[in-house]
Amino acid sequence: MSPVFTFRSDHNPAADASGVDGMRASIAAVRDGFTGAQHRILFQQELPGGWVVLHWRMTATHTGDAFGFAASGNPVDING
Repeated sequence: MSPVFTFRSDHNPAADASGVDGMRASIAAVRDGFTGAQHRILFQQELPGGWVVLHWRMTATHTGDAFGFAASGNPVDING
């Protein structure tokens, strides 16, 4: 994990994260807010410093509070 990792949310700026601690918070939000999560890397690229994920997809059910949104019980299909 790169210490300069950055995640930006188009829908909820409160979910933006950076660095190792930001990644830990993002993982905790997914773990606590979604059940049956499946993550897929759709596109990745090798750069001089290592690999970077450019496009990913997560499917799950929204069963807990996550990223500032209350649990809905709905299936989700999120691309990033």
